[in-house]
Amino acid sequence: MKKSYNRKGDEKRIRLGFCPTMEKYAQQIGILDENIGLFLFGSAAGALKALNYDDIDIVFIGRIAKKNEIRANTKEIRLGEGCTLISDQKRLIDYQNLGNMNIHTALYEKEAKNIISDNANIIYYKTLQEAIDNGIHEAVLINWNDYKDEYELLIPTENGEKVELFRTPVLYFNNLDENYIHNLVKDFMIK
Repeated sequence: MKKSYNRKGDEKRIRLGFCPTMEKYAQQIGILDENIGLFLFGSAAGALKALNYDDIDIVFIGRIAKKNEIRANTKEIRLGEGCTLISDQKRLIDYQNLGNMNIHTALYEKEAKNIISDNANIIYYKTLQEAIDNGIHEAVLINWNDYKDEYELLIPTENGEKVELFRTPVLYFNNLDENYIHNLVKDFMIK
């Protein structure tokens, strides 16, 4: 049964924008509160732009926003962890082609092999900086917690869709009560 969270007397409908990769999760959040309306955007960048123009109230995307994509006061809540690939330029790659390239990483072997297929050539380093210095022109597998604005994503796709394994669920919002968002997130995480 849907709840109607107490938002300090604010009864307007909350507009939640999301990118295609986070659609199933956005729908789960939408089920939690009858006052949430869902709006699909073609990309995370499009959803973030709408948030900056106050066209929506919350953004649910599958990556960490760059600082120039959000306002200084925008709040971020990461709902998961995981790893992603970075390179010297943003680009898409067919997931099946990862096996044909060198993947550089400082992750533990077991963690890397859970993400990258066994037939890929994974090159291991002691530090993240070594992996980046040696592999940024190819592909570097990093933890999302190590992601920085200066990195560009190498985005694996399968059948035209971004592979969720390399995404991470993140909420962004500007003008909503933080207690409301934290209660919503807590209920979402319980599901």
